[in-house]
Amino acid sequence: MRRYSKLMCLSALLGLASFCSLAQEDKVIVLEKEIHEKPEKSGVFVESGSDIIVGEPQENVKAAYRTWQTACDNWKRELKAQNSRNLMIASCGSPKQRVEKVQLTSLIIFESQSTYKIKVGCE
Repeated sequence: MRRYSKLMCLSALLGLASFCSLAQEDKVIVLEKEIHEKPEKSGVFVESGSDIIVGEPQENVKAAYRTWQTACDNWKRELKAQNSRNLMIASCGSPKQRVEKVQLTSLIIFESQSTYKIKVGCE
């Protein structure tokens, strides 16, 4: 009869746990858990905000929507220019239509609530 004296260990791919078993005749299984602490972040946090985007008043629905779309594109471009790599998300939101009566004409205006997220701080 052969006696095994080697310690056989298999490690998980990420090193989060080690599975070790002693010699075959001992039939002992030991499960060890390694605790890895996450490094502290270095002063970086996410700032969220919102703006209201308003298109120009128009008599035509399509023209009013196009002015809102142009305002949205300009807002995104300006936000990106000011925050370059730190801009995470920029959304113009869903436009809502409203009508304003000016004397004898009705003017259509599209507006929306936009949102953004920006990384702020030093890494």
